[in-house]
Amino acid sequence: MKSSGGTGLFRYMKATLDILMILGIAIIIALPFVFRLIPNDVFDKYFLSNSYVFSLIFVEICGILIWIVLNEIRKIFKSLSLGEPFIKHNVLHLKRSAWLFLVLSVLFLIKTVVNFTLLSPVLMIAFFVACLFCRVLAEVFDKAILVKNENDLTI
Repeated sequence: MKSSGGTGLFRYMKATLDILMILGIAIIIALPFVFRLIPNDVFDKYFLSNSYVFSLIFVEICGILIWIVLNEIRKIFKSLSLGEPFIKHNVLHLKRSAWLFLVLSVLFLIKTVVNFTLLSPVLMIAFFVACLFCRVLAEVFDKAILVKNENDLTI
């Protein structure tokens, strides 16, 4: 199969993904310091249960989960650049991403119940849709692997 690593769009997307992963690490590390800079009136209005520690833990967990999803996507990109999109590892990466998005959706469901903000249910739904999308895409990749393997066996 032809390698996709040379196209401009592919390189742009991979570079963007790499930058997001580096920024993600920096943001996760900087969050405790940034949280201390937030004025109390803003913090009381927008953050979970008006508790610094609980809000920080919630945002850190969400950030780490999203970073792990980005890492799964990076692994898929690596196989794409090698010209092998339809491999079992990509199915596993997509299924892992689906589970991570489901966990994020549940976390935002809890946040919506505990401390409603307008963005919480929107993110909950967005993460749930991303979960469904990854799950369906994993099934499509799984079927494509079967077709590819059957075609490889025919003369």
